Amino acid sequence: MPSFTIQTDSPEATAALGAALGKLLRKGDIICLAGPLGAGKTVFVRGLAEGLGVEEIVSSPGFVIVHEHRVFGRRKPRGARSLTGPVPFYHIDLYRLTPEQTLGIGLETYFERPGICAVEWADHLAPSFELDCLAITFSFGERDQSRVLRASAETPRAPHLLEEFRLAARSISDKLRSVAGGP
Repeated sequence: MPSFTIQTDSPEATAALGAALGKLLRKGDIICLAGPLGAGKTVFVRGLAEGLGVEEIVSSPGFVIVHEHRVFGRRKPRGARSLTGPVPFYHIDLYRLTPEQTLGIGLETYFERPGICAVEWADHLAPSFELDCLAITFSFGERDQSRVLRASAETPRAPHLLEEFRLAARSISDKLRSVAGGP
């Protein structure tokens, strides 16, 4: 499966990477995030929301599981896909759920809607959820604030988005320590 790894040196760089991906997303895209507590998933989602044009504050859904935000369109960056009209952005956090608990609570309706989903703790989803998503796994880097992100395309739709994301990450390399992998 195609993938690339990138390291960030600060929460601001992690958010900037999220914003770069947010600018590339379109209706129906799903981003699945996994990694240990404190590894930067919510910081990345805040950046993702900023890149999408979400104006309200994005925080971890916590006990609510899903926060819905509205994206009211944005200017199309050169070469990027564009959103038109209001689009829902679903920030889903499965930290408090087991895979069995994710069944039968209606999560699939969010994945089937024409919005954009960011799923924190996606590894808590039941195996029966077969999402067409860009998967990003977070881990701690060697330094205090550094994080290592591994993005992978595990489904037919995701490789194109993965390549766009890799190129966008390279374009903001002044904020990032390294980009590895890919052509």
